[in-house]
Amino acid sequence: MATPAQITANRANAQKSTGPRSAEGKSTSRFNALKHGIDAASIVIPGEDPTDYDALAANYQRSYRPETPSENFHVDTMLRADWQKRRLQRVEAD
Repeated sequence: MATPAQITANRANAQKSTGPRSAEGKSTSRFNALKHGIDAASIVIPGEDPTDYDALAANYQRSYRPETPSENFHVDTMLRADWQKRRLQRVEAD
C-alpha cells in the first residue's frame, strides 16, 4: 500500500503526464506509434511529400477524366492503391 507521501507525489506527477495539449502537439503525437504506415488511416504520413501525392492524383484525374460518382470512386481507389503500393515498396526495400 502506498504511503500518503507517495500518493501525493503520484498525483503531482500525474498532472504533468496528461499528454499534448496544443493542436500542434496532438497532431504530432498521433503518429507516435507509426512504424511503416501500411495500415495508416492518413493518406500521407510523415516522411512522405504531400505534393507527390497531389501530383499523382492530378495524373490520375488527367488520365481517366472521371465524370460520374462511380468513375470518381474507381479512380480514387486506384490512386490509393498506387500510393500504398509505393509505400509498401519503400518498406520492403528497407
